Amino acid sequence: MSAKPYILVSSGGRWWISFGSSRHGPFISKQIAIDAAIRLARVDFAVGRPARVLLDDKDGRQSVLYDSSH
Repeated sequence: MSAKPYILVSSGGRWWISFGSSRHGPFISKQIAIDAAIRLARVDFAVGRPARVLLDDKDGRQSVLYDSSH
């Protein structure tokens, strides 16, 4: 089973968590958004669904911030 991605994106000076066709936020800081995304990913993992938190950078690359498989 592939991990559900929670992707952190910055837009208009705010941070959002994008997952599937949904968005959660806005958050006033990057760290608050990271913490919220990791909490969401841990809930998924607790019920048997692997999840990852990814950060989009300005060049379109993604960094893995949390991976429930590790």
